[in-house]
This record gives sequence, structure tokens and C-alpha cells, in this order.
Amino acid sequence: MPLLHAIGSARNGGAETFFVSLIQELHARNIRQTAVIKKHEGRQSALAAMGVSVRTAPFGGLVDPMTKRIIARTAAQAGADTILTWMSRASWHAPAAGRSGPRVVARVGGFYNVKYYRNCDHIIAIAPQIANHLTAQGWPQDKLSIIPNFCAVDFNVPAVNRESLATPADAPVILALSRLHPVKGLDVLIRAVARLDGVYLWLAGDGDEQAALAALARELGAADRVRFLGWRSDRAGLINAADIIAFPSRREPLGSVVVEAWAGGKPIVASDVDGPAWLIDHGETGLLAPPEDVDALQEQLAALISSPDEARRLAANGRQQAETTYARDRIIDAYERVLVPWSA
Repeated sequence: MPLLHAIGSARNGGAETFFVSLIQELHARNIRQTAVIKKHEGRQSALAAMGVSVRTAPFGGLVDPMTKRIIARTAAQAGADTILTWMSRASWHAPAAGRSGPRVVARVGGFYNVKYYRNCDHIIAIAPQIANHLTAQGWPQDKLSIIPNFCAVDFNVPAVNRESLATPADAPVILALSRLHPVKGLDVLIRAVARLDGVYLWLAGDGDEQAALAALARELGAADRVRFLGWRSDRAGLINAADIIAFPSRREPLGSVVVEAWAGGKPIVASDVDGPAWLIDHGETGLLAPPEDVDALQEQLAALISSPDEARRLAANGRQQAETTYARDRIIDAYERVLVPWSA
């Protein structure tokens, strides 16, 4: 029986990217799927290319009966046995739990209030910290699974041409793949890179903080070495072209960028918070720096730039993690066991 996905976000971000990736992987396993999404031309086109039926809904505020009806009606028409809701808004608008009809399973990738998931029968948390956050609010342990993200990026592509990004071929390049939002700590990263002579920083992502971050780079005299790339679909090419991946978030529930850096064979320096601290074995699969600590972040980045052998060792260890613990097939198997138990 088909699986129905519901997502109420119209932005570009990690969860939204993984939404398409998971559907693609389940599609490859011949699982019939349909989706109800907030209007987004890119996601609609990507799903249509897979032959996945898509309906749009407003996904308005708490009082929005139309979205709930569209989800329920689409599930009934598709004969869906399970509805997978993505983030709190879609979960709030899902059909109520405890009724006849499809099971509702929520994928939770942040530290949200459990009240938004009262319509759900089961929750998939992408990290243990999120699971603990939910159980602390009273969510039953037996209705909870922990399944991290896999890396959906195909690295068998050419590296982005550095010249196309006004970057010298021999310059050390640090890449951050992130929304331009205060919680991502990109201001800390810019301050650290400003102190590293000749080092270039690529910021791949969009968001309201771009003007403030650009002003900071100018203030620090580093604007000529900071590139704002906008939202990019060529993550693999960017990672292949970079020397180090940086992930300086002030708070981060998981951090798929860590797994992407590992899979791409690049060393990563991340903040010692939440998800990155759970993923990374400091000194073995990456380096961790305290959040907000410009000095520590600068030192970690400088250490990798000055010691290519150490950078390669960390990258090799990380790649092994990506290919074992976070292997794509292993993660998809776990999703299948929760979402489509009749196929297990």
C-alpha cells in the first residue's frame, strides 16, 4: 500500500533536501508513494520526475481546516497505510491518532514541543538528543525510533572550478553549507577566517543574514576572500573543490553536513554542540570547537591547513563512518521497518 508524505515548508534546507532524497530511495525500492506539500516548484518537479503524485496545501497556522482535509482525502484516495509527516506543521495538520485509517509517523529533526505531535502514532527522531527531548515531555519510549540521516550526495562529479568563484587554485578553501541564520554561527566562522591569511571562505546557502554577514566581512577586511554562493544544488562539486568543511552552529540537532563531509572525503571542523558532538569523535573523525569561540575555531582550521597529513587521516576515518554506520542502505532499511512494516 502507498506511503503518503506531508511537508509544510516552502524553504530550502536540510530537512527539505532529505525529504526528496528519502522519497527517491524508497521509490528505488518500488514503494508506492504520494505527497502533500506546500507549493514549491523545485520539489514538485523533482517528485513528478519520479512519478510521485503530488498535491499542494496551504499548511497555514494552527487554524487551517483545509490542509487537514487535503491530507486525509489524499491518503484515502491513495489507499495509504502510513502518513509520514515532516516537521511540526505537517504533523499538526495530520489526521488525529487513535482513529481508523493510516498510521501517522512524524520525522522530527529539531527540539520541538511535543504538543505538535499529538496526532501522531509514532515518532522518528534523527538523533538521541531529540529523542530525549521528546521523552522528557512525556512522549512514550515505545512509540519512538532513532534513525539518523544518510548522505544522499553523489560525489562522482567534477569539482567546481575555483576560478568560476573568483578563488585562486592554490588557496586553502573552507566551505560552509548552511542557511544564513544566526543559529548557524557563520559570523563566528567569518571572524575566524578573517585571521587566516590567504584562506578563502565559501558560504553556500541563503537567508536573511546575508547582508549582516557581508557587512561583517567588510568590517574585518576579509570581503575579498568570502564568497556568498546562494542556495546551490551542486553540493558534491563544492565539497569536492573545498579543502575543509566548517559547521560552526550555535545549536544543531544533528548536522547532515557532517555525514556529507565524511562521504566526500573531506575533514570537518564543527561546533561542540548537540548533533555534531554526537556524530564526531574529536581528533578521530573530525575536530570540535566550543560554540562562539573564535580563537578555538581559528586554531582548529589552522591546524588542518598546516597539516595536510592530519587532515587526510581525519577525512579517511570520517569516510569509513559514512560507509558503515551511516550507510544509505542501512538507514533506508530502518525507515522501511518503521514505515512499511508489511514489507519487512
